[in-house]
Amino acid sequence: MVYQPKKTTTKKLLGLHDILTFGKYADYTIKEILDEEPSYITWCVDQEIFDITVEVDEMVYSLTADDWEDEGPDIGDSLSIY
Repeated sequence: MVYQPKKTTTKKLLGLHDILTFGKYADYTIKEILDEEPSYITWCVDQEIFDITVEVDEMVYSLTADDWEDEGPDIGDSLSIY
């Protein structure tokens, strides 16, 4: 039997000035998406769609709660124990 190594796909490494070519943020730079909806970047990375440079990673993790505040309704606002 001949050993066949697994084929691996290389994720694209994106920096602040790289432009997405798919999805709802097609034609936006990573920086523009971070300003608009930072959770979209973290979701793409979590889904292994692409990877981000250290510069982008540091920017994501330097965001404050206020930066994430406008990400949609707070789930706590819609939950009720009654």
